[in-house]
Amino acid sequence: MTTRILTLLAFVFATLGAVAQGDTKYGETEEQQMACKEALQLYRTYRDQKLYHDAYMFWQRVLTDCPGNVSQNVYIDGAKFIKNELKAAETKEHKLVLIDSLWTVYDMRMEYFPATKSNPNNRCAILGYKAMDFVGIYGDKKELEALPWFEESVMCLKDKSRAAFLSKYYELLAKSWQAEEDSAAKNGLYDRVLDEYLMLSEWCDVNVTKANETLASADASEKKKKKANKNLESYSKAKKNLDEIFVAMATCDKMLPVMEAKISASPDDLELMKRALRLFNKKDCTDSDLYLEIATKVCEAEPECDCKYSLALGYAKKGEKATALKYADEAVEMCGDSPDKLDIYIKAAQIASANGQHSKARGYARKVLDIDPNNGEAYIVIGDAIAGSYKQCDDGGIGAASAFWLAVDYYTRAKAKDSSVAEKANRRIASNSKQFPSREDLFNAGLKAGADFKTCFGETTKVRERP
Repeated sequence: MTTRILTLLAFVFATLGAVAQGDTKYGETEEQQMACKEALQLYRTYRDQKLYHDAYMFWQRVLTDCPGNVSQNVYIDGAKFIKNELKAAETKEHKLVLIDSLWTVYDMRMEYFPATKSNPNNRCAILGYKAMDFVGIYGDKKELEALPWFEESVMCLKDKSRAAFLSKYYELLAKSWQAEEDSAAKNGLYDRVLDEYLMLSEWCDVNVTKANETLASADASEKKKKKANKNLESYSKAKKNLDEIFVAMATCDKMLPVMEAKISASPDDLELMKRALRLFNKKDCTDSDLYLEIATKVCEAEPECDCKYSLALGYAKKGEKATALKYADEAVEMCGDSPDKLDIYIKAAQIASANGQHSKARGYARKVLDIDPNNGEAYIVIGDAIAGSYKQCDDGGIGAASAFWLAVDYYTRAKAKDSSVAEKANRRIASNSKQFPSREDLFNAGLKAGADFKTCFGETTKVRERP
């Protein structure tokens, strides 16, 4: 035992005699109070030295010598000590005893501290931690047993849920759908997977927005900004996990009959129709009559960003380009603060390009790059708009061809920035390269491959000959 610990223990025993007889937080009698305080001081002494095994030995005395509500930290520390003991346990029997003790500690904490001044839903948070530990201990074998705990925790805490709770709950919900064999129950679970994706992702968005606001605030302390950075990372990761699970599960052919039945049963439920639009947009299920019908009804009731965007998508799929652009322009005007604004700008740019409004298309794509400089789709759109405007540069010589050089520059940049668009970019590079001038054309124009050339768009590119 170290000199420091001996000194601390001496202090503990020297001060225990000063316990007031009326200090009932630690027991009803002076003798009980003395025993409780001694147990607390001893385990905390070892805990502070990070001697968790020794701390665990004395911590067990707290459970017998102290009232159950003496301190919430007793249960927080106890869970930490038990998990530390689990790592060192050598027999299955010992592990089972420790695991049973861990669940008891969580249950006691929920019983004695269901609410605190700082956390009125403390029980819900504790249940989430218990569920996380259950999954951590049992893994795939029994993890679905924790689903009811996650559900109760998340539905209670809502956007106050930890990012890990939201992510793991949705993951287990999806796994429960996959494991379900009864067709009726399976259909019900699929319905939940669709609906709760929207709700959980919205709660992630709330926390991402809060974190960004804190980081942008000049008045926020370094401590708050550090916490905000951590929250930004964790909730962004959780949102990504939700997206990946949803995209893997949801397909248009499965979603359409589910949502059609729900809307038929509640034809005046505006919120339901809004959720349906968001789901369809997420999976690009935008070419059905139901989709346009829902978007039209929502916009008639509440003209807003999402329904305008949906109308733009729906009419674009129907080939009604002018109508689609009208709604795309309106969506851009209304969606400045939307979390989906990048998708909206991209789609507006693509629709504008399809309408031959190439300058507008480039402008919308530039808005995307202002926010996300690595967005490959934006570079593709700009390349398409430049190639589509080649006549603008027609000077009777090589000018028109320079548009194709510059377009290829943007396609090349697109795949360098974003590998997901590489195949699309390569197809466009091959197609536009066929429009390059021949070697003879370059010779007649007094140009040499590799030389700089300023285009009519105000940007400089490199002279190239047809492959």
